[in-house]
Amino acid sequence: MKDIWRKATFYFQKTDGPAIVLLTHSGEETTKFSGSMDNASLSNFLSDNAMPLFGELNGDTFDRYLQEGKGLVWSLFPTADLTVEGVQKANRPMMTEVAKKIRGKYFVTYTDTDKFKDAIDSMLGVTTFPAVAVQKKAGDKKKYVYTGEMSAEKISGFIAESW
Repeated sequence: MKDIWRKATFYFQKTDGPAIVLLTHSGEETTKFSGSMDNASLSNFLSDNAMPLFGELNGDTFDRYLQEGKGLVWSLFPTADLTVEGVQKANRPMMTEVAKKIRGKYFVTYTDTDKFKDAIDSMLGVTTFPAVAVQKKAGDKKKYVYTGEMSAEKISGFIAESW
């Protein structure tokens, strides 16, 4: 249970009703825990939701994704005239739909393809964007790369085939 206290910030609010646990990442909808209030169930919930549904992958967050030990979906969109925040906003609805289907098994990320171009090439072998790369475990050498139609349905289908 000690790990839980380091992975989240808890706010306790005394109420007359039953205990509830809500988890919120910046810019995303609140997720409500619906399991039993035992250590194992709470730990699983926090592990599955430790990172945002569609979170930024950069030098500061990379180690956190590795530590979680889940699969990683790299959303690699060209930045063109957009900032990384603009790319995120443009693709969040589609990639959040994908993330909801694979929550608990994979984390879905986006990254600055200009700033991390060399790292993406050396880690994933991807040099043209848009692309989606899937690692069954974050940091694995083996990856699956998708460069087809960028729609939630097509990307989700590709990830399902990669399992």
